[in-house]
Amino acid sequence: MGFALLPFFEWYKPDVPHRMAAIKQLEEAMPEHLLSEDAEWFQAWKASGIDQEVYLPRYFRQLDLPGGARKCFTSSSSMIAAFYRRVNTQEQYEAVLRPFGDTTSVYAHVKALSSLGLQVRFVDNADAEDVMEAIDAGTPVMVGWYHRGNMLRGEPPMCGSETCGHWSVLHGYQSRYSSDPSWLMSDPLGLPDIERGTHTLHFLAIASVCARLHSINVGK
Repeated sequence: MGFALLPFFEWYKPDVPHRMAAIKQLEEAMPEHLLSEDAEWFQAWKASGIDQEVYLPRYFRQLDLPGGARKCFTSSSSMIAAFYRRVNTQEQYEAVLRPFGDTTSVYAHVKALSSLGLQVRFVDNADAEDVMEAIDAGTPVMVGWYHRGNMLRGEPPMCGSETCGHWSVLHGYQSRYSSDPSWLMSDPLGLPDIERGTHTLHFLAIASVCARLHSINVGK
């Protein structure tokens, strides 16, 4: 009896060359019918959905920056730059951005990130599959979206009264092939209420939190 395949793929990482070569060798040795989308194993795999995450080492809040109400793009770009270890803080990234233009300019951020040695591509016609493929490849994706408009009341997504659009980072998803897939998003303004077109900042009622606390440990 041979060994089981599952332990080999439980800790799968796409950035290990010899493991990728071994998987490619296995693929080439498999019968053609097992590589068909109609294969039973593939249907079972799809039915359970897929979860994928690219770990972001830093989360930045735009309101921590001076004039932060309009700096979602800067904070999101900072998370990307920190992911690739080009900066440690969003203040460092903002200093890189400054010579290239305003925080709201797509092309200023493309130039700033490129100056850090990153390969940057801006597109305005990507779909969910494009984003998932990038995440599958280990790449977090910045997305710009209309952050106002209550869709539960039939309103279309729209610009806000002071700013038009909002930027955040997609770096994971859950249940890709299910009827209710979802994104993992790091949003520099807090938790987005996508349906209502608002944000919930990460502030909690102190009394409610204290009522649930088991213990408090303050380190020095």
